[in-house]
Amino acid sequence: AAIRAHEGQQIELMARRYLDVERALESNIAALVEQLARLASEGIEPSWSQLYRLERWQALQLQLMEELARFNGWAADLIKAEQLRLITLGIDNAAAALEASKPGLGQFARLPHDALRGMVGIARDGSPFADLLASSYPAIRDVMTRELIRSVALGRNPRVTAAAVRKATGMGLDRALNIARTEQLRVYREATRESYVAAGVRMYQRIAALDERTCVGCAVADGEILSTETEFDEHCSGRCDLLPIIVGVENPQAQSYQDWLGRQDEATQRDVLGPGRYDALKSGAASWKDLGQRTHDPVWGGSYVPTPVSNLPAVTAVAA
Repeated sequence: AAIRAHEGQQIELMARRYLDVERALESNIAALVEQLARLASEGIEPSWSQLYRLERWQALQLQLMEELARFNGWAADLIKAEQLRLITLGIDNAAAALEASKPGLGQFARLPHDALRGMVGIARDGSPFADLLASSYPAIRDVMTRELIRSVALGRNPRVTAAAVRKATGMGLDRALNIARTEQLRVYREATRESYVAAGVRMYQRIAALDERTCVGCAVADGEILSTETEFDEHCSGRCDLLPIIVGVENPQAQSYQDWLGRQDEATQRDVLGPGRYDALKSGAASWKDLGQRTHDPVWGGSYVPTPVSNLPAVTAVAA
């Protein structure tokens, strides 16, 4: 809860800062849209290659790269500072969990902060944050181009076109927020896991947030017991956590996600699982474990995701 509260403040701060990017681009967007409107009035519908050759387009792209670079540099510093804070929080919370489970253990094995500083500013794939943030530029450019070409073809009002282009630039903020949340929570969990290792704890239990926002992949993986030497697999913006398993101490988790979901009404269950998975589970055609699967992303690493309905055993058997 404390992490979520602070995260809300960070999101607001990043969103306000990103408004500077959008405001800086407004005049060039408006000028380009007006130029395209004039061309359209003359019966000219520019292709992608023709659009790229327009001076107004080139000026907008140059400014976009400059503004994004400025924002991304600021965002990278902000994310790194938050990572340092969450490393401290992860160590402190792990110590508290250990102490609550077995008095004396938490204080005895408190991990030094310097042992985890190597993770700060580096994404899970080993690339610097600056590179990961900058990778949003090609996608923004392509969406902007597509919106401009579509607007000319459809004869849209210039104001509508400009709004669509401005919306496309917002992809940079979406990606920055996704990176911030994913990489900050990753170092928090790694600080927690490494603290368990330092305390001599050999196993941990994966736990999912008990609410309607939890993805099916995480719901299915909830309760899984893993070695503390195993890195925690999680998808972008995932909210799962880990609890220490200590020999001779009762597991503190009182309710699994499957049990929690079973206590919800049918509408909630169907909304969380999706109609296809819900029907397959209720009919007995698929088991609870069938609903989620582990996957791997070259940037974000291993994670648990919902099994596509078309890949569920019942659907596969019918297709065969």
